[in-house]
Amino acid sequence: MTSKPVVEADFVELPDGTLLDTIEDGNNPGRTLLAVYRDDCVRYTNQFEADDRSCVPICLSTDVLKHIRFSRGAKSYQSSSSLVAGLIKVISLCLDVPHQQMGLLSCFIVSTWFIEKLPVAPYVALVGLPRSGKTTALRLLDLLCRRSLLTSDITSAGFYETCNRVTPTLLIDETATAGDRRALFHLLRIGSTKGSVAIRKNKAFNAYCPKVVCWTELPHDAALNSRCIIIPLQETDQTSLRRVTDPQVQAHADELRQMLQQYRFENFNRLTLPQVPGDEHLHSRNRDLYEALALPIGDPITRRALAWEFQLQQSINREPLSPLQIALLQALDAHIHDNPTNATCANKGVTDSVNLRLEYKREILRASPHQIGRVLTSLGLTGRKRINTGWVILLTRDMRERIHRLIRHYAVEVDSSKNRDKCDFCTARTPPPSAENELVAASHNPPTPDAPESESSEHGELCARKTA
Repeated sequence: MTSKPVVEADFVELPDGTLLDTIEDGNNPGRTLLAVYRDDCVRYTNQFEADDRSCVPICLSTDVLKHIRFSRGAKSYQSSSSLVAGLIKVISLCLDVPHQQMGLLSCFIVSTWFIEKLPVAPYVALVGLPRSGKTTALRLLDLLCRRSLLTSDITSAGFYETCNRVTPTLLIDETATAGDRRALFHLLRIGSTKGSVAIRKNKAFNAYCPKVVCWTELPHDAALNSRCIIIPLQETDQTSLRRVTDPQVQAHADELRQMLQQYRFENFNRLTLPQVPGDEHLHSRNRDLYEALALPIGDPITRRALAWEFQLQQSINREPLSPLQIALLQALDAHIHDNPTNATCANKGVTDSVNLRLEYKREILRASPHQIGRVLTSLGLTGRKRINTGWVILLTRDMRERIHRLIRHYAVEVDSSKNRDKCDFCTARTPPPSAENELVAASHNPPTPDAPESESSEHGELCARKTA
């Protein structure tokens, strides 16, 4: 009889729906167990016999693995909104940040427990001057995120080796002073997309995992910044904040981790993301980040508030336009509202209008028609053709809509006195202002759980069995 191969199981989903997850042995720190979720119950064992293999927990055989924080078991919870409320409560004990940012951090924490199911790996950028609380925030996230690894520096080799064994939540302190800045930035950029691998010495390594980075100011790297949820931090005058080492904070965080482990087990194959009001305003990577945080949250009120918050994040993340780009959009906006029935406008006329605006703003640069053509292309306004009198811009409906969208996305100031009452695109729907506080309201007043969450709570009550 052929013996089954013995395989280390970081996390395994078996064909029959059984889930295996490596956790820390609560009775023997430094050792690990397998948490086995089957038939709505959790049990703990040193080895699990599957049909084609014998699964054992990840052994903490390296120094890096010894510093990864594994959960110590699974514990019942009430609902996803109660989990978010609990996370906001423990964050408020240690950090002085606006409630909306506490909500974002709480939803990010929940998302790290479902990284395998997310469209992208969410990143958080903590930005602030020294003594603004960045290190405190990292240490707090270290207590709450799944498989957290807190480091002040990391090499590419160490990172790839760790991610190949487990999928950690990487928390990097003092990012700007890390050894090889260029290598670190490359590592961060490639690690947000599922399925992408890094090739090193003819070996493929997985770099996909959630990450939190610290900056005193955002780097000049638009590609990296666009992957991040940006949380500004400021030095506080509050004297009542607790240290992360406070026993009550530690106990509360440990309890929440066990609840999040149970929430992961029960909802790993139940995640859905219906459309909520406001998410249609999101685009590009902000939509991916919104979906990554909203997918594990079952409460529609919290999801709607997240959509609002990510609309604000869009304005933070978006790189500002150049003076030439702004002047061009303003000139086009003025033309299409002064001439609502014109099908074209002359490139030379737009160039003259742009230069007048630059001169009025006391800008030194002036644009040529060729430059205007290149800037139009950079803005995605490619509808142009050459006629007997020169190049003209085609003002199709799609072109007009694109101009309005760019002006809204980049908050370009335009002349409000123009005739806009009959313009279809100037009456675009905006999100209700009351949505701004819904994330906080939902966390302070959790709604009655819906049917799936009630079932999850009942399942959690059954999961108290523990076997050696």
